[in-house]
Amino acid sequence: MRKFFLGALLVLTAAGCSTLTGSQVLQPGMTRAEVLELFGPPVTLTTRDGDPAEYLNYPADAIQSARGEIGATYSIAIVDGRVNAHGESVRLGLSDVGF
Repeated sequence: MRKFFLGALLVLTAAGCSTLTGSQVLQPGMTRAEVLELFGPPVTLTTRDGDPAEYLNYPADAIQSARGEIGATYSIAIVDGRVNAHGESVRLGLSDVGF
């Protein structure tokens, strides 16, 4: 019974997270060039005043966001040429990524 609950918890946790194909190999510290090789060019780039990051934005239409929305977007924050953070755009504080 305990294994069942642990398995169910794992499935529910995974279902609540949004990912982009290939993001499981995306690691902090990877170079911008490695990201572009893995995902290709982003659909849009986002920068914000006072924020050192450049955000590479990708559509993730095939996923369901953590809030239950279809059509989430996925962003990768690049700081000093390297991956600093990545995840669902709204979780990174980006409300409008331009697509």
